[in-house]
Amino acid sequence: MMSLDNTIAPYKIVGAERAWSIEGSWKNRRRASLAIWLSKHGFPDANSFGVNGITPLMEAALQGEDHIVATLLYEGVSVGMLDDEDNSALWYACLNGAPATILRLIDAGLDIDHANGDDFTCLMQAAASGRFDIMRLLMSLGANEGLVAPEGRNALEMATDYVIWSCIDHRTEAHPVG
Repeated sequence: MMSLDNTIAPYKIVGAERAWSIEGSWKNRRRASLAIWLSKHGFPDANSFGVNGITPLMEAALQGEDHIVATLLYEGVSVGMLDDEDNSALWYACLNGAPATILRLIDAGLDIDHANGDDFTCLMQAAASGRFDIMRLLMSLGANEGLVAPEGRNALEMATDYVIWSCIDHRTEAHPVG
């Protein structure tokens, strides 16, 4: 029985002037794809910074382009960079809501409970914006729901506030009774 590991091995194709490696060709295509993506998004290279200190890894996480995130990590970009507001690439992945990218960035070593410059964690950001799917994912991965924001609320309280405020119809005018 053939395993998946055997199908990914770097086979050599012979018969030409020199051996050709499938793995080498795959790496070249991946790098070419990354170069095109970087150029399209205005980054001169994989380690550069854009507007507000956003890195290519953050941009790819925000766009939900997990294949680009994987390629950038494979190419060795620094996973721990922060933008001008002290947000990590994980923050951007949570904004997008891409579970695969969130898992990949946590596996790469990003702190799930990192607080940005406003002392908000990814869990708090998901709660405050009503992204309950992302909240569940982060909590299942060990995010600390007990951490509090500067105003004293934790993520669960923020989620409750979101639900309450979203239930109130602000378009309805109040009419006096009687």
